[in-house]
Amino acid sequence: MTAIPSKVTVDNLKRYYPAETVERIFAVRNGRIYLDKRPNISLRLNPRYATSEYENKPHIIYWIRGKDHTNPLKQAYIGMCTATNMCQRIHYHRKSGNAQVQNAIRSGRGEIEIMHILPNRAAADRVEKLYRNTENCGWNTYKRQNAHLQKDVSSGDETFTGYNKPKRTLKHPTKSHAVLARTEGKTKLIRFGQQGVSGEGKPAKSDTKADKARRASFKARHAKNIARGKMSAAYWADKEKW
Repeated sequence: MTAIPSKVTVDNLKRYYPAETVERIFAVRNGRIYLDKRPNISLRLNPRYATSEYENKPHIIYWIRGKDHTNPLKQAYIGMCTATNMCQRIHYHRKSGNAQVQNAIRSGRGEIEIMHILPNRAAADRVEKLYRNTENCGWNTYKRQNAHLQKDVSSGDETFTGYNKPKRTLKHPTKSHAVLARTEGKTKLIRFGQQGVSGEGKPAKSDTKADKARRASFKARHAKNIARGKMSAAYWADKEKW
């Protein structure tokens, strides 16, 4: 791909999303499509795309910009995520990362324009690279090089900000956390931590003798499994909760 494709249309969005989602979440202003509502939820896709594996899920290219910005090739922030994770991705930007992006979202002075919706990750990678092929372009600090840079990754109904990036799973009936673990070319969804039971966290000066004993007991009981590394639930429990 050597040229940036045509911008997204409402019909393009309705190919992948139910019509009610398009009407509720997106807005058309002056011929451009914007993310208008941002509930912190995964967006439902049309049945044909709902069960696709991550690499084959539709992806969105979005532009977080100031209202005075006019050139997506040189100004503000170009990003990419799965179509299901569009709203959650903006919540992530709002809380962490680039200060200019945070300010644009938090202040209400910025806009989130939807540029393209592509059928899969590979196509989205190629388009994003056309927008950001140099370092420090606009608010982006990296040069888009290949598909191996960490982006949103999914397994089943769970979406993560990258491989080996644990998250809380408050709605899971038994496990408090999940991670899409990846090492040596292997990938595995791992759930860990007992729901409703807190660990001791990292050692702190305020730890009591009971706190220290509880942490030491966990590490001793699970030492063999912790040593197995990233493909072990005990490894992640130790890393996140103990």
